[in-house]
Amino acid sequence: MSQDFKVQNNNLEIHNGAHIALDQALSDDIADILRACFPEMIGLSTPNVLLEGIGFHDLKDTWWLLKKYRSSSRDSSNTLVGLITAVVYHNGLYLCNFCVSPDFQGRGMGLDILEDASLFAVQRNRANLIGHAASEKVLKYYSKLGAEVMNTGMGRKDEPICTSVRLQRKIPDTQDNVRVFFASLRHRRMIRRRHRLAAFVLIGALGSIVAASFFRLKANRNSLKQQK
Repeated sequence: MSQDFKVQNNNLEIHNGAHIALDQALSDDIADILRACFPEMIGLSTPNVLLEGIGFHDLKDTWWLLKKYRSSSRDSSNTLVGLITAVVYHNGLYLCNFCVSPDFQGRGMGLDILEDASLFAVQRNRANLIGHAASEKVLKYYSKLGAEVMNTGMGRKDEPICTSVRLQRKIPDTQDNVRVFFASLRHRRMIRRRHRLAAFVLIGALGSIVAASFFRLKANRNSLKQQK
């Protein structure tokens, strides 16, 4: 594949690592997000941030899936809000640098990025997504998506957890099936949010009833005291 290969679709850009290394502005944008999401990268120069995130892989062997967001139709530029780096293996796609800008977390951007990675894998006839996770937060996120967590003992010594993450099920074999799979994940996510919202509303309503009853009882007691 050409090293300057680039695709832009649905606010997604795909760049080869060699191209990113030659684009200073793009490299700086990527480094800013990585520093914001990975404290261990704070203080590193932009070239070192890019190399830190891909471990022993060579930049030219990596593909960077960049998620961009346009705040309004009048905004002529897209803001980089998240990314994931992919390395094509013989039987799967190794993923690293999975992150979403703190300002855009909680909006489903992470799920969008993983869907983009799955579509990318299907395009290259790869059946599995493989990733590395070094925190409980990341492990919980992958687990919610049906990932199987296997302890490999690999990773840096300073990491609290050294694990390899592989999706339990193979990636659907067509792009349409990938979209159906992630649509079902979004639906379940929406249902969970509705249930949490309903629970908060119910708790709030019960709290209001209890508070009203308390103040009514207190008022009745004061009234009886005054009558005596």
